[in-house]
Amino acid sequence: MDIFFVVSGFLITGKIIADIEVDHFSFTRFYSGRARRLLPAALLVLAFSLLLTLIWLPVTTQASSLRDVATASLYALNWRLILTDTHYFADHTEASIVLHYWSLSVEEQFYLIWPLIVVVTALVAGRRNRPSHRRKAFIATAAVITFISFAWAITVGLKMEDGNYFDLRARAWEFGLGAMTSQVATRGSYFPLFASLLSILGWGGIVFSSFWLTPQSQVPGWAAVVPCLATCAVIWAGDYLKPKLLWRLISSSVVQRLGDVSYSLYLWHWPLLVAAPYVLGLPSLSAFMRLLLVGVSVAAAFITKAGVEDPIRLHAPIPLRSHSRGLASLVFLSCILAFTATAFSNQRLKMGANAAEKLYRLSLNPDKCFGGNAAISGENCGNLHELDDPHYLFQAWSNQINLVPNGTTCQNERLDERVHPCSFGTKEGKERARVALFGDSHAGMWAAGIAMFAEQKSLRIDMYTASACPPTSSDDVFAVHMPVGERASCAQWRREAIDRIASDAKIKYVVTSGNLFVHQRLGADGNWLADDGSGYVNVWNKFLDAGKKIIVIDDIPSLPIYFANCVALSHGLIKKCEFDQPVEDEPNAYAKAVAKINKKALMLVGLNDILCYSKRCSPVVGGIPAYLDREHISAPFARSVASILLDAIVQIGE
Repeated sequence: MDIFFVVSGFLITGKIIADIEVDHFSFTRFYSGRARRLLPAALLVLAFSLLLTLIWLPVTTQASSLRDVATASLYALNWRLILTDTHYFADHTEASIVLHYWSLSVEEQFYLIWPLIVVVTALVAGRRNRPSHRRKAFIATAAVITFISFAWAITVGLKMEDGNYFDLRARAWEFGLGAMTSQVATRGSYFPLFASLLSILGWGGIVFSSFWLTPQSQVPGWAAVVPCLATCAVIWAGDYLKPKLLWRLISSSVVQRLGDVSYSLYLWHWPLLVAAPYVLGLPSLSAFMRLLLVGVSVAAAFITKAGVEDPIRLHAPIPLRSHSRGLASLVFLSCILAFTATAFSNQRLKMGANAAEKLYRLSLNPDKCFGGNAAISGENCGNLHELDDPHYLFQAWSNQINLVPNGTTCQNERLDERVHPCSFGTKEGKERARVALFGDSHAGMWAAGIAMFAEQKSLRIDMYTASACPPTSSDDVFAVHMPVGERASCAQWRREAIDRIASDAKIKYVVTSGNLFVHQRLGADGNWLADDGSGYVNVWNKFLDAGKKIIVIDDIPSLPIYFANCVALSHGLIKKCEFDQPVEDEPNAYAKAVAKINKKALMLVGLNDILCYSKRCSPVVGGIPAYLDREHISAPFARSVASILLDAIVQIGE
């Protein structure tokens, strides 16, 4: 996008200034021209994306995707992506169906204010001054904006992490470079040697950047300087130096025709790529399917160019021929589409809230065939692995109800090394015993189940949980996906949490768990190795020496893909979302540690027999979703297996 923004700033600035020089510039004409050029095709693809979302995309992502369509219709998508901490380089199967509209949003926001800045600069410079003086004024103005924007990108913007990528304030300098290039008085073609050098450096810089830049590069900061300056060099050099092979390629009829439809091609390619797996029922697309999608995108682009772009731009219908009426009509259509997408999004949000409320209500007093009870009770509950209500699919992290009595649940976010547990259960001071729930989010997900009996058994639960942090004493065991910069905070937190739990005489029980399948030992050579469980042995012995009794909840099998995504891919056939029960070559770290200690005050509890049957595991148990995502159970399911956790506490407490 860096190259695109530079070229865009170059073209539009040159056009605005050329119109000002001949007294032909009009704000209404400018904005109307932009709207007639961009909006018809953009709104068509957005409307198509709305339909794709409602029909094919996973129900848990529909509300968010529809909000994206709404904000894209108003050219404000980039700000929504910033507010929702969206990562541009995330897996496309989880990305917004209109993610690519962020660049159009940035561009149009810049064009909303840039013409005013240029006009004011022209007025300040004065018509009586020579063109060269006015050109210097334009360059100076663009230089100031470029400097301020770049300073923002490399200072304040860096603190925004992913948001910086979409921020107009951090991107304006790229437009500014293009604007300054448009006003360079001396063309490179007047100096053959200089033009040749610029062309070589420019094309070389662009090619180099295409290999050098990665998703981890600081764009639009320092890393973007090379491709942006290289683009300016190519523009400044003009067409003086024409590498034969490159020039023949660029001037070929195929490339020229693709250039004519490039805007529509850009609009169509991404929604088709995101929706194709769900439409075709394929978790991943082969190289052939991707190539086929390219062909479909090109065909859609040519049809859109001939049937929508050109007729409205060149032969506009009567309501669009007037600049003011045309602009108003297209803006009105944008608002209608935004309103429609928002209405559908609100509907999906309400459906999710209703499903979550129903599951919460039923899980507070689950019958013998609800959730895990269906496998525990031994009752004839029919098909345990089909949803009792298809709307249950709408339950997600954003709407799940996870209320606990007399307190709240909590979890340390990454880099937060403070030990500040929260608590719930029986009223403070009325407890018979305190229970420490210790681990990462895979420990925290059982809080809803423990809350079911906490008051009844006069237990007060203290939550010591931290995101992605294994509850071990081994300083070389981490989640494999945890960045290096976050490991020290994790190690510090768990050391202090272990000491706090061990030294608290009120804590009689420790319930611990973690995402065992991604917790591994970092070898001296930098490779990940299987954890031998020695760190858990040290921690648990410390708790046992302090008189605690320990319940270790074995980790659950992870789904191959998100449950809602799988249902969308299988076109509603939940049976296709079942998967083979994982077979371990050797006992996991928990089993190894429990075997080494072998004390009655330590118990390992597993739930695989509830989630799996006949060597197959299902994301649905007892008519409800057992999983929220790939690896976390839902709160209603946790409540439905509360009796297993209670039995463990009762048994170990004897």
